Amino acid sequence: MASLTGSIAIGYTNHASGKVITTTTAATGYPATDLSNSRLFGPGAVYRSTTGSLTTQNIDVDLASAQNIDIIALIGNNLSDAATRIPVTSENSGYTSPEYNPGSANVFDLTYPALISDIPRQGRNLIILPGTTLNSRYVRVTLNDSGNTNNFISSRVYWVGSLWQPTYSFQAVPDTYRKKRELIGSPGVQRYITILEVDLPALSEAEGRALESLCSARLTTGRLMVLIRPDQPATWQGEVIYCTLVGLPTLSGWPQGGGTILWKVTLIFRECED
Repeated sequence: MASLTGSIAIGYTNHASGKVITTTTAATGYPATDLSNSRLFGPGAVYRSTTGSLTTQNIDVDLASAQNIDIIALIGNNLSDAATRIPVTSENSGYTSPEYNPGSANVFDLTYPALISDIPRQGRNLIILPGTTLNSRYVRVTLNDSGNTNNFISSRVYWVGSLWQPTYSFQAVPDTYRKKRELIGSPGVQRYITILEVDLPALSEAEGRALESLCSARLTTGRLMVLIRPDQPATWQGEVIYCTLVGLPTLSGWPQGGGTILWKVTLIFRECED
């Protein structure tokens, strides 16, 4: 993916899930392996560096083989605004002669993981968009956060994966998207989650069917990462959701001249509950 248009982007696979992840330090009870699952809540859901380890903290993943990479993310982290975040990819575990090494260039941003920012969240998201499709086996993010008030660095999910985008540009944003928050859980442990509904109009039949196929494969087997405005870093704050699908997409078509059919697709996403 050479560049992202104004259209929605969907991260549909996480190559780091279940893979070997190592870190420079890890506190007892908060191992690096916790980054390889998909959980945001509960036991075994968070990695934490040892207390006071705030500089040159590497988070490395071995993807087992070279994979196409459009996005790298640390979901549910505790990084401060001043933290330095440096991504590197390589074909060797020593990260010599790296394929991708932008240094501390501003190719990413910190965001909150939901569309509503006035309610408690499981940390922030670090989103790294290289701007081109990488193909690497080893991925490292080096973190420096000397001003972290927790006195440790933590994160819940390491995401290294591919993005899908329709070729049709929706200018700045998808045609329509609606969001609401929903209270779930029992008294004393209640929390809000985000529900996001997105309409994608004027897709080609091939893209509509491709999206339907993608969603069918992920309906019961995986998490998704949805970027509402992927080409506008200034709006990433509150515009990323780590989620599951609510049912299959709804497709409706209407004829155009020359026998062309344009498709409208409605997708509903729900913030991950666990």
